[in-house]
Order: sequence, then C-alpha cells, then structure tokens
Amino acid sequence: MKNNSTQIYLQDVLPSPSSLSHLKDFKDRIDLICNKYNAIRRYVVYDSFRCGVLSLDAVKDIYCIYRDDPEYICLKTIELEKTIQERIIPLENSDGGLSYDLGVKLSFKYRFFKACKRGNDVYKERVKSRLNILRKLPSVVFFNDDDVDKRTSLLFFTLTYDPNRCDVATAWKNIGKEFHLFLSNLRKQYGDIAHFRTWESTQNYYPHVHVAVLFWDTSFIVLSHKDKDGKIRYRIPYNEKVKISKYWHSHVDIQAIKSSDDVFLELTKYITKDLCSNKGDKTNAMIWLFNKQSYSLSKNFIRWLKNWYLGNDNPFDIEEDNLKEPSFTDLINNMHNCNSVILECEFIGIVRGSDLGISSDVWHFACEKPPPRAWSVIKELMDRRKSLVYGRFGKSGVS
Repeated sequence: MKNNSTQIYLQDVLPSPSSLSHLKDFKDRIDLICNKYNAIRRYVVYDSFRCGVLSLDAVKDIYCIYRDDPEYICLKTIELEKTIQERIIPLENSDGGLSYDLGVKLSFKYRFFKACKRGNDVYKERVKSRLNILRKLPSVVFFNDDDVDKRTSLLFFTLTYDPNRCDVATAWKNIGKEFHLFLSNLRKQYGDIAHFRTWESTQNYYPHVHVAVLFWDTSFIVLSHKDKDGKIRYRIPYNEKVKISKYWHSHVDIQAIKSSDDVFLELTKYITKDLCSNKGDKTNAMIWLFNKQSYSLSKNFIRWLKNWYLGNDNPFDIEEDNLKEPSFTDLINNMHNCNSVILECEFIGIVRGSDLGISSDVWHFACEKPPPRAWSVIKELMDRRKSLVYGRFGKSGVS
C-alpha cells in the first residue's frame, strides 16, 4: 500500500472520477498507474481506485490495456545441449583400439516466456485446455426427462448481490467470505458437499456467483417448471428453495441438474465467454482489481463424480490440481524444450514485449544476447537483485 503522501499526490494530479470514465481521459497520465518500466501493475491501479481517482469504467479500460500489453518472464539459464552426434570424440586406447568420449557443450542463454495474464491468448489456451479435461469424465445422469420420479443430487445456484447492501468494492471484498458461509450452512443442513464455482460481474460491476453443488448424502425431488421466458426448467420443491435461500442475503436461483455434462457445459460457458466479450471484460477487470480466482473446484468434486457409479475401478484419472486456474508463470511450467537440458535457472524479472521488439504472437524464445533495449532493462533488473542480496548479506552474499 502506498503511503499517504503518494495518495495525496495522486488526488492532486488526477481529475475527479467522473472524468475518468473513458480511456481518452487519462491516457496522458498512464504513468501514474504503471511501474518504472511503464508496465501497468494491479497494486498501483488498486491504490488509485481506493483514493477515488479512478472510476470502475476507467479500471476496466486500464485492465484491457494491461491484458493486451505482452510481458515476458526472463530466465537466465545454463544449458546442456542434447544433440550429441557431432560431439563424439574418438580416443586411442593403450592397446591401439578406439574409445569415444562425449564432449560436454554448455551454453548460457536468456529465455523469455510470455506471461499468462487473465484474458490474454496464453490464458485462454491454458483455461480451455484444462477445462477440456472434464470431457474425459463419464456423464453421471441423475434423471431423464420422461422419469416419473425425478431426483437429483446436483444443483446449480446463481447467487446475486443486492446493490443496496453496500458499494461495489465492499461487495467484492466480502463475496468470498459470504460464499463460504453459504456453503457451510448447506453442509450443516444436508451433509457432505462438493462444488464448482465461478464469479461473474453484472453490468454495474457487482459480483454474483454461479456454482454447481454436488450433495453426497442428499437427493432432491425434481419438479418441471415453466419460467417467464417460456422454457421448461427443472426446479426443487418450494419449501427447499425457501430454506436454502435463507442462507444467502440476496436473490437465489436454483436449478435441478439432470446430468454432470449439463453443469460442465453451463459453467465452462460462463468461464470461457468471459474471455471474449464486453461483459467478460468487466468480470475479468473486477477479478483482477480485487485479486480473485475466476473459478475453483473443491477437492472432492471430480473424485465424487468419477466414483458415483463406477466405484474404485474408474479408468479415468483426473487430478483437481490439473484444473486450477492458470497462473502468471503457467507457460514456464508447461514448456518443454526439446533441444537442451536446463542445468541452472535464475529468475531475472519481467520484460515488456515492446522492449524485446517481438510480436505478441511469440510465446517463448531464447537468445544468447537480448536486444539492446531489453538488455538495458535486464541489466538494471540484475543489478537491482545483486544490490538486494549484497545489502542483506554483505558483499560476500553470506549472512
């Protein structure tokens, strides 16, 4: 958090929030939401928002600039090349025969991996790849349309947020705790549960929750219901809806789910549509500003579905960790280099694509000497790291 003098400076320099609703109003002051390398950083934007100098519309525009500004994680590596044929050295033995020695060839390189930012092309690919894993799961069917006695253990909730309760910032701050309290009350009432959850922003930036809840110990009677739009949807009895609605402070919508495929389709739609739409920009901007995870699965959700009918002989093997939201460094964790073995690796810092002078379509590249403009940034980052180490441990680097 910035100190008070910095906050006063921002308030003095920037105009009132009403004039910051569009990008053109603050594009000449973009340095006030950036670090020293002209890269937008969430903590700076958050401080400016808390000071009242940035509107939510301005935050959305800034987020889009941040998302579309390619940045690369720079690693300094020592590598052993795998190609060995041209480096086999024949040696004459004492008995006149020949033996062969593999000459070791090391190289020193700088590797750049495109950062996985929520909503950019790396993030989209990683999210879609992870969620596609769910298609490996066998469908669990709880009831069919023509069943007389319909019951289900899988419910889909939409939990809205009443804007009269508080402002947007408070709502996003509290939504996580309030949601966990809602789950705790469900657990107390109905036994063990597992869930798959995603956030979404309304047009006025308030959060609401979409969540599928799987009940291990309870099944609900299912009723057909014609909604206002004329579509037939499946609901639970009114008394159960009233009971559950008391666990949430605002409006609750509950649908009875026919099969696991239906809920995966519904939730992945909410997650992936938020990657390429105006409403999605609002959702991602709020998740970014308030530092939330866009989706999550509880540890038992996949395991329970895998074993719902198949018992312990289930041939499908999906770990929940493989479905987690991609992180900033996700591309590094999933990048396999086929030409060399990395023996040592040192994190240098974050470099903007504009400094590297490369297309944003490039996700990974390596070089022995970075471009001059990038090299000046890299050298400053390395000098800064050295000064921090020497400042803490002394010149020898040993405490």
